[in-house]
Amino acid sequence: MSASTDNNLKFNAEDSWEDMVLPYVLDELSEDEKSTFELTLERSELCRLRVYEMRRTVQQLRDVPRDRMSRDLSVGVLGEIAKLEKGTANPTLWRSHPWSQVLKAAACVAFLAVGLMLAKPLLRPGGRDVVDNIVRQNAQKKEAVARGLDWLAGAQESTGAWDGSKWGGSARNDVGLTGLALLALVSCDEGADCSYEKEIDLAVRFLAHAQRGVGVIGSETRGPGYDHSIATCALLEVYARQPDAEIESVLDKALRHIAANRDSSGGWGYGSEGPTLTSVAASEWSALALTRASALGWTEYRAEARTGFDTKYSDVENVARLMKGQTDFHQSYLVAIRLASTSRDEVLSLLTELQSRIISTQEMEGPFAGSWGLSDRLSGAGGRVYTTSMATLTLNALSQPAGS
Repeated sequence: MSASTDNNLKFNAEDSWEDMVLPYVLDELSEDEKSTFELTLERSELCRLRVYEMRRTVQQLRDVPRDRMSRDLSVGVLGEIAKLEKGTANPTLWRSHPWSQVLKAAACVAFLAVGLMLAKPLLRPGGRDVVDNIVRQNAQKKEAVARGLDWLAGAQESTGAWDGSKWGGSARNDVGLTGLALLALVSCDEGADCSYEKEIDLAVRFLAHAQRGVGVIGSETRGPGYDHSIATCALLEVYARQPDAEIESVLDKALRHIAANRDSSGGWGYGSEGPTLTSVAASEWSALALTRASALGWTEYRAEARTGFDTKYSDVENVARLMKGQTDFHQSYLVAIRLASTSRDEVLSLLTELQSRIISTQEMEGPFAGSWGLSDRLSGAGGRVYTTSMATLTLNALSQPAGS
């Protein structure tokens, strides 16, 4: 595997990502261009906002009734120009001299002006309130994420790991928890104060040293379940920021192990010795790792990632389910990364509510300030390191739900 060629494409393309927003929304990009653009989409809040705005604009233009558009001045003007060129225009209206070119240009300008007026959200009733709401919720989200990341950085051990047993969880999950915390630190939004390079480097070294001969990061008896797949996802994000030969070598072996341990259903279980029951959660993380790897240049996993285990967290009913009872941080994150770029108003409204709920449960005072408490079904395994990592990851994944 050689990821360098595809990475060159990625880093060069990021310089002009704004030119790809409209083709992406209209689904006119090639598979490689789409994968390249989505790398920037995941890391850049500005990019996500541009995609959100463009989706809304395109939808508004598509919703304009056809009979209204047929009465647009530009349609009549262009029609008369066409008649002029065929010699059938009214001679008292059109003259066959250089002014015809000016009229063509004027018609184009009129058409564009109408399109911009239809698309501009501030012209809608309450448009300014919508924009203000987006700005306010984004500010709240960034503050919550910053507090969470600071808490995670302070909870890291000198070895580079995060010890769940010190924060209400289990020590046996240190590889998976280190992967989650590393993933959260690496996902810090562009433009924010992301001064966590020391913590990131320590965590990368810990995970690299935890890899066994068969490629598993962590225990060889637990297979490519949570720990291994989460650690692989985290290292892929570090590699996406700055390609490195040592990390690439670790990832080569880790990805091969994931691909080799797929079961007959297309998913993954927890054990690496003999058949095991398929786990939806372990399958999600394994599929995420292969999908991300294929986008970063591990093209041998592209087909596998696209035909991977099919999970069901993709519709409004499943988002609504998350709002019942206690917050499920793990499923909230998996839903968020699948739906954050949606333009469906009913989903956006629910994602906005989910974001507000997560922010409201963050500890604001005392020794645990900045973290999230032991409030969901997996807290006993991962403690505050798990809940805080997942909460910050979810908030970063929720792109712009406030504009509904």
